[in-house]
Amino acid sequence: MRSSVPDNSPIATDECGDVVVTLSETTQGEGCEQTIQRTWMATDQCGNTAHAQQTVVISDTDSPQITGQAEFAFSCNMGQIAIPVANDACGVVVSFEFADVFTGSGCEQILDRTWTAVDHCGNTSTFVQHIVVADTEAPVFTFIPADMTFACGETAKFFSCCRRQLQRC
Repeated sequence: MRSSVPDNSPIATDECGDVVVTLSETTQGEGCEQTIQRTWMATDQCGNTAHAQQTVVISDTDSPQITGQAEFAFSCNMGQIAIPVANDACGVVVSFEFADVFTGSGCEQILDRTWTAVDHCGNTSTFVQHIVVADTEAPVFTFIPADMTFACGETAKFFSCCRRQLQRC
């Protein structure tokens, strides 16, 4: 986090000549919160000095960002679901997990997958993927018997013949 602090040095002037500005800096804390104490000393050619101080507090209060595809729709079987990506501007995402909630039944099943990302400071964010698996396609015949033509009275013989064969099975 420290490297993102701008170095805005003060400007000092003296009516009698040049001024040299020096900086001393201390840092306290680490990780999620740091305090930087800056002290500048301006010294003129005659040894006169002036001091200025600045306190910089750096805190990680930003949650990780999660990006990815949120909506999925499948027919019959669930296909490939893209995994979202979690990034944190101030550090590392230390936990990236999901929890599933299933609803619906039969012809339409719904899965809501909630992803949770946590950074090293405990900041969290969530991202929900809504996945629908629905049977929206009509059945398809794989076999259709050929058309038949019978003379009057032959249909009874055909069907009684077949019934007898089926009964033997």
